[in-house]
Amino acid sequence: MAHTPSPPIDFRWSAPKFCSRQRCCCPNSPHIPSVSGTVTHVGGGATTQNLTVSGTVAPKSGGGVTSLANWTFETSSPSSSGPYVPESGTQTATAEARCVHASSSTVYAANQGNGSGKSFWANTWAVGDYFEFRISTVGVSGIQLSFDQTSSGGGPRDFKISYSTNGGSSFSDLRTYAVPVSSGAAIVWYPDPVNSASSLSFDLSSFGALNNQPSLILRLVCASSTSLIGGSLSSSGSSRVDNVRVSASATDTTPPVISLNGANPETLVYGQNYTDPATATDNSGSVPTFSVSGRILNTVVGSYVLTYTATDGSGNMSTATRTVNVLLNASNSASSDSDGNGMSDLLEYSLGGSPVGNSLAILPSVVVFGDNLRITFQARTNDPNLTFQPVASESLSSSSWSASGVTKVSSTPLSGKEGFEIQIWETSIKNIPKKFLKVEITR
Repeated sequence: MAHTPSPPIDFRWSAPKFCSRQRCCCPNSPHIPSVSGTVTHVGGGATTQNLTVSGTVAPKSGGGVTSLANWTFETSSPSSSGPYVPESGTQTATAEARCVHASSSTVYAANQGNGSGKSFWANTWAVGDYFEFRISTVGVSGIQLSFDQTSSGGGPRDFKISYSTNGGSSFSDLRTYAVPVSSGAAIVWYPDPVNSASSLSFDLSSFGALNNQPSLILRLVCASSTSLIGGSLSSSGSSRVDNVRVSASATDTTPPVISLNGANPETLVYGQNYTDPATATDNSGSVPTFSVSGRILNTVVGSYVLTYTATDGSGNMSTATRTVNVLLNASNSASSDSDGNGMSDLLEYSLGGSPVGNSLAILPSVVVFGDNLRITFQARTNDPNLTFQPVASESLSSSSWSASGVTKVSSTPLSGKEGFEIQIWETSIKNIPKKFLKVEITR
């Protein structure tokens, strides 16, 4: 800007001059990528944004309930304390069933089953006597236990389910139950059909300690001296089990797959909307949580990193990252004039205009203020790579421009436009025939 001190006052200013030491630029409203989950901004703008799911989840593959061991006692035909292998299931060669009593007088037999010919039967019950089932749960979880049980009138009524994972050195209790009755009397079994009134089922999936164990022992332990009909246990009182089944679900150890469709790094031009093509799939058929952390400001030039996290229902987690580079224009040139209005894209970007819209209103203003020449302009503050430095000259020669004597009067955040401030600078024109001001912007 130029100033002559005697009337008439004549001041002139040159179009602000800009130089770019780095190439790329862009403005200031945040654009959120369209992906599933919640984006957490690492700085600036809103702290969270809800996003839209992009893509689909793959259908369920594999999995399901597996029968580890199923004892019908039709083949094993118990005649002693055991052990007896199961008739079916994945562990017919390794799983074992026993019945252990403190009394040496106990008789073990394969008496009438429930809907079949045989069961595991024993008499002479006392507190602490038990049926026992040994299995492996390596690679599985969500243990389920079901069986049929009935007792004679003098046999045991109250039981508890206990387990051990250390070979039987110690046991912990899981559940308690009472042997079913019919109108206060013992339920009678026949070869056909199955009497479902004797069927018991226990969901043990909430007990994580049962999962993935090389040796899991489950016991049905006589828990009181009360007989089935409410009296005391008798030496002839009996109890029997049939159709004992231990099942589980295969343990899912496969993490979700996050697909970063499209380029990585991705490139956006200033102001371009961004729809993130990332999707997540899981072998279980669903991805309970799929979140994205990071931010993209499509009007602020720079590099942004989005971190994707997907977690399935089994707790398996996977992460992936994508870099998104926001450029000033397609050629990433600071001197380009995308809208053809005579102002470079870098100039419009730095002063709060749009490289793709008419931004003449953002040009700095110059006034004589007392003995000073003052320049006021809007400056972008949300791009740390930008610097604004007004310089002055009395001759306009290329070597005469200097920041010496040019001071900042104030900088005030611009209301309603986050990431910008109004800067006021001035230089003395007292006793100086003419003077020029310009703003050098460097990125």
